Amino acid sequence: MRRPSRRLAAVALLGLMTAASQGQEALSRPGRKLRFAVPAGATVSPREAPAFGTEGASFYRVGSVEFDPDSYFLRYSSFWGPPNVTSYRRYAEDDVSGVNWYLAVPHLPGGAWLTSLELDDCDTNLQGHHVVLQLWDCDYLGECGAGPIASVSSENNAKGFQCGFAGLDLSALAYTVDNLNRQLLLVANLEAGDASNQLAGAILGYKLQVSPAPAAPTFNDVLPNHPQFQFIEALAASGITAGCGGGNYCPNNPLTRGQMAVFLAKALGLHWASH
Repeated sequence: MRRPSRRLAAVALLGLMTAASQGQEALSRPGRKLRFAVPAGATVSPREAPAFGTEGASFYRVGSVEFDPDSYFLRYSSFWGPPNVTSYRRYAEDDVSGVNWYLAVPHLPGGAWLTSLELDDCDTNLQGHHVVLQLWDCDYLGECGAGPIASVSSENNAKGFQCGFAGLDLSALAYTVDNLNRQLLLVANLEAGDASNQLAGAILGYKLQVSPAPAAPTFNDVLPNHPQFQFIEALAASGITAGCGGGNYCPNNPLTRGQMAVFLAKALGLHWASH
């Protein structure tokens, strides 16, 4: 990617400061909504809003700038030149190797359950060359399987509109993130090898999970057949509770406000900043 000049960098910084100021002003006005431009003729389906906890989905974004080219010979560029052009997307500029691969490593919380994979792109190629995003499962040394565990392409997007996203449901994989022994790898293939294939980024959807219950119980009064066994064991394993004494948890005892404060503070990692 060509390095911007000092003058261009200064203009870019001024543009970002101005945009940030305008954005704050827009957000501070009651009833004012920020609008995002969509290419003419585009049809973008609504996506689920981010949520938290074990029921709602959360989303982890990998921006195009995080994808590194997997080729020494690959020359790549982007549409970055404020104040006139302020979009940023990876695309191949001149690739003598004929391989247009880009790699990125997502960092998801351990124990998360993968639910979706999304490709964000612009595809104007008319020769059947598209942007293909693959998700690979690898071990801690970087040795990956024989093939990707999931793949999504911009082909359907190109038929309806030039810029947008293509999504894939990953729930059937039943994949749980294991940061100790495994790692995920995103591989983007820009088949065209020119600016008609542009990578805008990727989004991984996931849900948080409660830890699986152990085979042997921690407390004498909460056995594996207890309806709250898994959740009480998760609290104990996390150091949030040590029970009520004597090797028991006392699951039916009332909870005081003081005990609730201990539970919440430990679970959320609450702290106060010293000055």
